[in-house]
Amino acid sequence: MKELDKRYAYVELEIKDNALHIVRAADVESIVVDIDMLRKSSYIVNDHMEIIYGERSVKIDIDKREYIKVLLGNDLCVDLVEHMLCSSNISKIYVDRDVRIRKRKPVTGLFMDLFNNRFAIIACSKDPSCSYAALYIQRWWFNYSNGYTRIFSDRDAVERNLHREYNLLAIGGPEMNIFVDKIYNMVKIFRFVGDCEIMLRGERHKADKIGIAIIYPNPLNMNKYIGILGGNSPESINAIERLPLTMVPDYLVYDAKLLGKDPRGIIASGFFNDYWE
Repeated sequence: MKELDKRYAYVELEIKDNALHIVRAADVESIVVDIDMLRKSSYIVNDHMEIIYGERSVKIDIDKREYIKVLLGNDLCVDLVEHMLCSSNISKIYVDRDVRIRKRKPVTGLFMDLFNNRFAIIACSKDPSCSYAALYIQRWWFNYSNGYTRIFSDRDAVERNLHREYNLLAIGGPEMNIFVDKIYNMVKIFRFVGDCEIMLRGERHKADKIGIAIIYPNPLNMNKYIGILGGNSPESINAIERLPLTMVPDYLVYDAKLLGKDPRGIIASGFFNDYWE
């Protein structure tokens, strides 16, 4: 083994918990990491990654990056082309950094911005109203833009990690849609209370059957949107056909029984601030 070490460069890598561990390296000055391949293979599940080599580590943002170059000299460094990040100065890079999500490209709102990039409809599977609403949105989009979009089940959305490729428009609240239930506790800006009440931005909104249209950065991929239409009742989902999607700002809360029939059908609507709050 010692003779081999003298003749060949050697590196041993391990990937776990969204971190690349360089376990051992011999006669290696740098390595190129294929981020896109790791992302497609599900080794990387968000837009941040940590490089660890011995006692040194560097945390980097890998959003929209396909490759990174890691330098294994006296210091652990990552060449990001526009600048170099090294373990010795990483604290200077991140000091006072505001970690709150912000309205910036590609997630700026309004609701209709969800349709400006590749998107998919996620139909809930708990009630037939889910499929009808998904088909309605698909037809509406074709008539509105002469475009076609795919419909997936909520189970498919979870199993196939569709949030990596698409803006997602989910039909139904967390009690109706498995995907919405998965991300529900990560999006704390609103809360359903059964099928007749919604807490949004600190205010309570009530109706016999209540629903919501809302757009927000997907917590599983902050560069993609999650849009939610409907609520926890079939009535709130059936009412989607009477929802004027082009008029929705960032959010709109509605009374499913009155929507499209009475002005009182729109209970609340508005825009989030620059921090999606």
